[in-house]
Amino acid sequence: MLAFLSKPRFRVYLNEARGDAELAFRLYRWNIVLSESLLMPFHFVEVGVRNAMSQLLYDRTGANWPMLARDKRHWPKGLNGNPVPALHPKVQMEIEKTREKLAKRKRSLERVTPDCVISQLTFGFWVKLLSSDFKNSLWTGGVRKPVFRHAPEHVDRKEAYTALDELRVMRNRLAHHEIIFTKGPTKVYERIEEVCAWLNPDIAHLIRTTSDFRKVHGGRPT
Repeated sequence: MLAFLSKPRFRVYLNEARGDAELAFRLYRWNIVLSESLLMPFHFVEVGVRNAMSQLLYDRTGANWPMLARDKRHWPKGLNGNPVPALHPKVQMEIEKTREKLAKRKRSLERVTPDCVISQLTFGFWVKLLSSDFKNSLWTGGVRKPVFRHAPEHVDRKEAYTALDELRVMRNRLAHHEIIFTKGPTKVYERIEEVCAWLNPDIAHLIRTTSDFRKVHGGRPT
């Protein structure tokens, strides 16, 4: 088993178990279950953010941005070369790359729909839209009205970006099967509840009443 997991990977758990190999392996298995318990909460926060932010882009651009966005190198020449003027060139490049990957997978661009493109854009893409690079193009009126409609009045772009970026980091840890119980999973779980409450209090309530994260987290092997 040690050879399968690799010594460097298992050493982290062995250190947490103070050299007890049996406890280290139980911690390893528990970390897997703990990671699983965060998948449902992450599902809701990611889908909620994606849907709200994609609608924001439709509202700001007034265009079918998932299908029109282009890498700046591919813009037609002339004054009206930018296919979606309201979108930053770097954002357009990422959208086009996503669309091209889908076209290759489906073997036809005609089979790619706007919803396909939106669903394949990464969580990091949506988080990036809350960075300071977009404060003047997307967030001049704040973040509450267009996206986080139920957030407290003090929530601004910077606070929303910080919250979602924290979630992005943990989401990537889950995707790469990393150790998470030493990375503040309870804080992350509470942050997910908070962001979902900003989006839709009913979803936050659903997570709070159906997630088994707290039960699993409380069952750390000793």
